[in-house]
Amino acid sequence: MECPFRPFRSTTLSTLLMAVTVAACSSDDPIPKHAPEIRHGQFGVSIKEDVALAHGERVFWRAAITNGFVSLKESEQPGKISWIVPVTNCSVPPMPAGARVTHVSTESIFDKTPIFTFNQNQVTERAQRYVQRWRAEGRDPGWETDAGGDAFKPGHVFVTDASKPHVLVLYGTKVLWNIVTAPGVKIDLIVLLSRNGAGVANLPQGTKLHAISNAGLDSCRLWPILPVTTQSGTAERAAEGDSSARQALASRRQAFNTFADWFRTSFGVSMLENSIGGERVANALIGPVPANPAARLPYKGLKGAEIHLTRADHFVFGSIQTYRTKSMEVIEPVARRLAGGDLNSLNKK
Repeated sequence: MECPFRPFRSTTLSTLLMAVTVAACSSDDPIPKHAPEIRHGQFGVSIKEDVALAHGERVFWRAAITNGFVSLKESEQPGKISWIVPVTNCSVPPMPAGARVTHVSTESIFDKTPIFTFNQNQVTERAQRYVQRWRAEGRDPGWETDAGGDAFKPGHVFVTDASKPHVLVLYGTKVLWNIVTAPGVKIDLIVLLSRNGAGVANLPQGTKLHAISNAGLDSCRLWPILPVTTQSGTAERAAEGDSSARQALASRRQAFNTFADWFRTSFGVSMLENSIGGERVANALIGPVPANPAARLPYKGLKGAEIHLTRADHFVFGSIQTYRTKSMEVIEPVARRLAGGDLNSLNKK
């Protein structure tokens, strides 16, 4: 909706009508009038969840790219869950000829989805802590769960460039990457790099998935990070002579060099020249911003979608309370065995 300029009139009725018109226009235009900000955290770029990052540290309001955005909450019930089995090495499939390779990376995302996974070894560790806490406190200590670690975080990749096929290399810890594309966009391959789980929602038809997780990353000693930006807190402290900051920079520089070498060998292009990401980036844009509101991408959420997740022993969909309840249903039996069959025996007499 385009909002025309209305000249001011001194009558009360005209002023009231003008105010109603402006309010209606404002509600129909979700894009803020001010420009989005780009900040730097401890290691790199950090932007808010309603902002998208493009190559070259260009930022745009997410609302300028997609229409109908909804948060990935428990009301967004997916249609199907499919499991991905990660490879145990760091090899990748052959690259399609002429494809555009883009690396999207984030070290953290603040928001959470209603999708949780965890493995049996985590159940055992939590059961052990549960028993230890109960014994120390002399009463039931309550939940022994990790919603922050078990929940998938929502990352969005908006692809508007239809000039050539795409290969996406996506890195994040426990990120569910939601893929939203413009008409005519073709994605040949998505490579997931992650520790502790990764996923894809709305995988385009015909797109191949390849996941490299803990074992695969360890096999080549890969830590898929971007270089520390000069404006970051760590870089500034290092410049001031902070020894721990300098050590952190040296460690990350070595890890980045190893990853960049692997990336060029695996995909045939420079990682830095084809990367979008930072310390905290929830939305990435590959291609131009839609020219007008009518050209914005229709948003696709979780509702009815097929979700592809790296395989885990336990899966929960729902609220935090649902997650805690379901988690304790599998943790408590293990804890009971560790306590000799009766957790109440740990109560202080």
